[in-house]
Amino acid sequence: ERILQEHEQIKKKTVRERLEQIKKTELGAKAFKDIDIEDLEELDPDFIMAKQVEQLEKEKKELQERLKNQEKKIDYFERAKRLEEIPLIKSAYEEQRIKDMDLWEQQEEERITTMQLEREKALEHKNRMSRMLEDRDLFVMRLKAARQSVYEEKLKQFEERLAEERHNRLEERKRQRKEERRITYYR
Repeated sequence: ERILQEHEQIKKKTVRERLEQIKKTELGAKAFKDIDIEDLEELDPDFIMAKQVEQLEKEKKELQERLKNQEKKIDYFERAKRLEEIPLIKSAYEEQRIKDMDLWEQQEEERITTMQLEREKALEHKNRMSRMLEDRDLFVMRLKAARQSVYEEKLKQFEERLAEERHNRLEERKRQRKEERRITYYR
């Protein structure tokens, strides 16, 4: 009997420690705020778990409700903000469009001016170059004549060497044929 009492005391002690731990948690404190530890010791562990689960569900619902309300508020504010911003956005867009048009026109004028200046410079350059055409043509003609005479001289030398080489080869072939005939017929 004494052993049973000790077991009972140890069991109560562990249950009490466990309950104190549960009460220390945020969820346990909310679930068992009205119940004393002595009363908790007498309660069934399944009841305690059910109470904790119930508290969890309750908090979950409250959180969802708060989130839903917060979402509605944010949605309302966003819509109101958009309704106020639409005219501002339109006017800002119109201002930007006008600025862009002005900038484009300015850049287009600069581009046209630059192109006109480049064309004038090109025409001046062409006129200067056209005055040099006669000099260029004369230079090219002299150069061609000089090169033509050099070419003709080299061609003449080449043809002379070619004729000489051809003559030498013919003479060599004649000599070889004579030699071959002499060897063939004089044996």
